[in-house]
Amino acid sequence: MDRKERKLLPLEILVEFTRTTGHEHQYLQQSISNFTGLLMDMGDTQARAEEKINQILEPIRNQ
Repeated sequence: MDRKERKLLPLEILVEFTRTTGHEHQYLQQSISNFTGLLMDMGDTQARAEEKINQILEPIRNQ
């Protein structure tokens, strides 16, 4: 599914902010932690949750 065809997750919004401004959003790290916990509460393993987070963080990996 194309990203523009669905609503963005709050974490994706913070990643986009970080990407466009070049400055890490003040709540990015907390959001990553919260979303990882949520994914695990929903049944993902830690490794699978981290894979999903890494996909979301890809746009800012090399900044």
